[in-house]
Amino acid sequence: MDLIQAYEAHHYSIAVLDQIETINSRMDQTHLRYPIAIEPGNAKTTWGVVVPDLPGCFSAADGGIDEAIDNAKESIELWIKDAIDAGRDIPKPSSILALQKKNEFQGWLWTIVEIRLALLSSRVYSG
Repeated sequence: MDLIQAYEAHHYSIAVLDQIETINSRMDQTHLRYPIAIEPGNAKTTWGVVVPDLPGCFSAADGGIDEAIDNAKESIELWIKDAIDAGRDIPKPSSILALQKKNEFQGWLWTIVEIRLALLSSRVYSG
């Protein structure tokens, strides 16, 4: 790595840290807790998951609800990492009660997925 590449990598790392610190201070916490809507699957269909607060963030699983939740957590982490890389704002998590009232999610199951920002920042550096 030459001097210019080292400078750019250092500058990028500082920018990522600044973005994560901004998220931390704005959320006033070290964790983000996103509600997820889970469409139950069965022997013929997959479990679908939507993260209403993060546009375009969704996942699915064939192996049941536990796998669906794990896949949703990974999708959220990737969505946040991509948003940080692109310089986009990270939406604040909504109230699960407010989201449950939406007609589009009637009959769906709900839970909260917790994302630790400190772990996310170390993943950004390892990439």
